[in-house]
Amino acid sequence: MSVATIRREIEGVFGDEFPSAYPNVAITYENTGFDHDPESFWLRLTIRTNEPRRQDIGASKGLYLTTGVALFQIFVPVGQGTGEGLEIADAIDDIFRARETEHIRFRASTAIPVGVSNSWYQVNVSVPFRAYFFK
Repeated sequence: MSVATIRREIEGVFGDEFPSAYPNVAITYENTGFDHDPESFWLRLTIRTNEPRRQDIGASKGLYLTTGVALFQIFVPVGQGTGEGLEIADAIDDIFRARETEHIRFRASTAIPVGVSNSWYQVNVSVPFRAYFFK
């Protein structure tokens, strides 16, 4: 499984479910143009993978494991409190916790309130995953 395939699966799961729960939260992905309302919530999704490792011995087709993390940065306008940002973090956890796709198994997320940065209150959410594939 390529890094591009991992990205497509994660972005697909998130893009299919999150907008229906939070239609007014703008989403940006890595290296995409983005223009958001300075008065509205928005979030950024970044995906990081580690080096694939073979998980078997001697088979003609090897089983490989790639671990990684989907990182969500939630931005809330300053002065609107912490509640909505943490609710969005919970919604992200609900989407991914213990979920399995064709190749990926997700684990429970961790939400970390960062505080105010550049006129935004920020909450970061990390969702660890394991991607399995044969090659």
